[in-house]
Amino acid sequence: MKIKRVYITHTCYCSGWDIDDIFKNTIFRKAIHTNQRYEEGVKMLDWDFRRPNWVEHIRKVREYDFECVMAPDCRSEKDVDFVVKCADKLLKYCDRVVIPIHYYDKRLSDYELAYPNAKKFNPNARVNLPHISEFAEQVTHILGGSPHSQLKLTRYFPNLKSLDGNLIFWCAVKYGKYWDGKWIKPNPPLTNMECFKISVYNLDRLLKRKYFY
Repeated sequence: MKIKRVYITHTCYCSGWDIDDIFKNTIFRKAIHTNQRYEEGVKMLDWDFRRPNWVEHIRKVREYDFECVMAPDCRSEKDVDFVVKCADKLLKYCDRVVIPIHYYDKRLSDYELAYPNAKKFNPNARVNLPHISEFAEQVTHILGGSPHSQLKLTRYFPNLKSLDGNLIFWCAVKYGKYWDGKWIKPNPPLTNMECFKISVYNLDRLLKRKYFY
């Protein structure tokens, strides 16, 4: 298993920082949601489940060169056929398409899956999701959550390729904290950008060491 990418969305459009410089020589890459403006260097297109817009999503995939695209979320049995059709259409334009699952069905067995890790979206409590062993080999992406919880989950998914999560960004911006195996609030304080940059560096270094780059 090699985690080749960590995708982060919010930094692209609201920080004003030189993200290209911060991500230079790391496995971090810029990402956007369906309804966000494309900018140079964005590598992942995330599905905007709060404001679903299939027309805009497929338009961006046709127009721009993404290395990874999220299909619409599969949340219940009634979503499966729609999600599979969407994934098949996206695969015409992007080699890597991943379906976020909150519900699993055998009809998804030929697709890459994303496992929602953020607490408010975690599917563990959903009675329709089977034991993780039934789909573990298909999971190639972990969605959201803290670096701590993501790293714990990596042991269950032998084919992981990528992670995403904005928590290190929000902890830097809202709380002035950086991640170094645990959350640290520096004293004296650092700028929000410095905190974020330290988190990027620490997580990049850990993932490269842990997964034998």
